[in-house]
Amino acid sequence: MNSRSSLGDTWVYFSIFLFSNVLLSYASLPDSIKLIIIFAGILIPFAMGCRNALRQKIPYSTALQSASAFKPSKGLILGFLALLLLTRFYHLTSLPFWPISDEGILSSLVLSLNKHWNGDLLQGEIRFEALFTWICYPFFKWMTPSLFTIRFIPGLFSLLTGLTAYWTAKKYFSTSWAFIFAWFCSLSFWAFSLSRFFMPTILIPLFELAALGSLAAFLSSKSSLQRWSFFLLTTLMVCLCFYTSIILDVIWPCVAFVLAAECFYQKRINKKFFFIFLILTALLDWPMFLARFSAEGLSHVQQTWIGLFPWKNDLTYINSLFWDGRASYPFGSDWGGLFNPLLTSLIFIGFIYILRIFDFYTLVCASVCFTFFLLPGFLSGSLEMYRITNSFIFFMAAAAWGIFSLIPSKTNYGLIVLFLTCTTGLDIYNFIYYYADIRIAPPGHQWRSVEYFNAYQILSNLNKQSGPIDVFTEWNTDYDNKTLDIACYPFNALDNPETFNPHVSWAAFTINSDYLPFLKNKFSHVQWLLLNPNLPTNDLHHSLGLFLIPISDISSSVLNQWIKTQKECEEIDFAVKNKNPKKPWAIYEKYFSDLASQQKNDRFLSSILWERAASFPLMDGNFPLTALDFQRAIQKGYPVPHLQKNLKLALFLSHYPAQSVQKAQ
Repeated sequence: MNSRSSLGDTWVYFSIFLFSNVLLSYASLPDSIKLIIIFAGILIPFAMGCRNALRQKIPYSTALQSASAFKPSKGLILGFLALLLLTRFYHLTSLPFWPISDEGILSSLVLSLNKHWNGDLLQGEIRFEALFTWICYPFFKWMTPSLFTIRFIPGLFSLLTGLTAYWTAKKYFSTSWAFIFAWFCSLSFWAFSLSRFFMPTILIPLFELAALGSLAAFLSSKSSLQRWSFFLLTTLMVCLCFYTSIILDVIWPCVAFVLAAECFYQKRINKKFFFIFLILTALLDWPMFLARFSAEGLSHVQQTWIGLFPWKNDLTYINSLFWDGRASYPFGSDWGGLFNPLLTSLIFIGFIYILRIFDFYTLVCASVCFTFFLLPGFLSGSLEMYRITNSFIFFMAAAAWGIFSLIPSKTNYGLIVLFLTCTTGLDIYNFIYYYADIRIAPPGHQWRSVEYFNAYQILSNLNKQSGPIDVFTEWNTDYDNKTLDIACYPFNALDNPETFNPHVSWAAFTINSDYLPFLKNKFSHVQWLLLNPNLPTNDLHHSLGLFLIPISDISSSVLNQWIKTQKECEEIDFAVKNKNPKKPWAIYEKYFSDLASQQKNDRFLSSILWERAASFPLMDGNFPLTALDFQRAIQKGYPVPHLQKNLKLALFLSHYPAQSVQKAQ
């Protein structure tokens, strides 16, 4: 079959894929119809295309020549750089409108390093690697911690990822191909959303690309100095991956496999490099091995492990990647899949084209690496899209080859620009008008707190009018979501030493609105606002209110006690954030109950602290202790309605075994 007919077949396959992917992504269809479309419009054409590709192999040099014929103009390059900068820093603090709770946890841990530096290699309740917080630590020293800071840092890393993608791709293929690949790695929906997360996930593609790029540079080096330099750089990058994310651990077997193949199968490099790589990585990563294989180091991994390749969960990953990402939001898309229909169709065509142009050895190496990059997600028992972030660059590489498989040898410049414009336009529209709109977010996946956002807006405006505020962030029982803390840090006189002002006018905190009648009796000028009245009554934040009290209404002795207790609660909160997952929650009950016992003359603070104490045995299912703490909150504090309701519920649950109650829940 000649090249012209092969090109026609490619366009036919692409048209079928595009039509099917549009229906699967955007049309409201019954599951039975979707299965028919997947089978008839995706699987069968893909299988036929792969079979034909293996039968109609073409020289790689021919494919590379076709890809090299595309020469991006200076205007297109400048447009790419402008879009890269614009999408990383446009409306930085408002798209999306608020951080998720995980970002609040990470920012709290970085802030705590300013007070108590520690060299723990694993941090947090889920025991994630510490390199991200260590890297962010100097940023928090150079810049005032704020919403802008926790958006600027991942935006900067994402910018570096786009540039590194181009550098890495040039080490493997042509400059023209590298430009297309860098475009997809920088200007796709997954890159946009990832660039707004203050989480270690943002480092995954950057370190992965750096490791693979330095590996290619090592394999292609001509001089001994270059070879050793890039070999050591590759080894260093692989070692840093172990300290960045457990997901990046799969880089090591991939690089080791390629080195072994080059040393023992192709025999293109000296065998000593393979053994030196093994020795150096073992030595440099030994501290992390010890930490990870400690008693609690793998606890989170064990919780997500439910056996080899849980097929239902694996199908959910595939569905979220290509067609329907609502179950994976906010790490996925809620309008179609993580990859839009056009990009998905290019990926499918690209995989077929890859089978045509690459030899057996290259296909084996690529398949091994691709499989390893999918394993963190496909071996887990739950859907978290960031677990397969490693694989995204392989999909983008397939999409780049997909574009070149659709154009003739004589380059159609306008068609390539049209492809890039359409896929990026779809993803920008998705990110701005669907992903960032909390009203469209799937129920149960709205991980961004409207209540804390509303509180921040009020406090920020108050700060502009009256200056710094004493924001008591530890008064409510939400130990997990600390996004309001980092947002208010720039003007919180209790946390930020740069805002020290002896004439602070207001004290603020978020607590249950049931406290209002009691606070009115004690502070005559207290102001109050329900933060999200649209929440259903069964939502835990339904009654969450923002309270503002003029400092002039608070006696100096009471204010000093509040400030002292706030600082002590912050210390406990740091311990909670860095909780050993093997220890019960009830250990923190003692910390708060001890604090509560010290409040002899402040009934409000007694209620708050006893309520906080009760929240921890509740998570363990220790209902008798929970009931006792609620009882103390009422007796020694205020008999607010929600405390009385919680006491009755805890007493009722105390008559049942904790395991049976947790199972019922």
